Amino acid sequence: MKDASAPPRATLPSKGETVRVNFDMDRALHARLKAYAARNGKTVKELLAEYVNSLADA
Repeated sequence: MKDASAPPRATLPSKGETVRVNFDMDRALHARLKAYAARNGKTVKELLAEYVNSLADA
């Protein structure tokens, strides 16, 4: 059963439409990002996808 109070998950494309994104990040910044994601019940991938989806069209 889905928790109605849980924040919505990021909408991701089907597996055939994905691309891998890799970049280096400072270890302390990564720890902050992971902690933020955990506190909000999301994965880092979901947070980043939501952020990109929120950007204005270029």
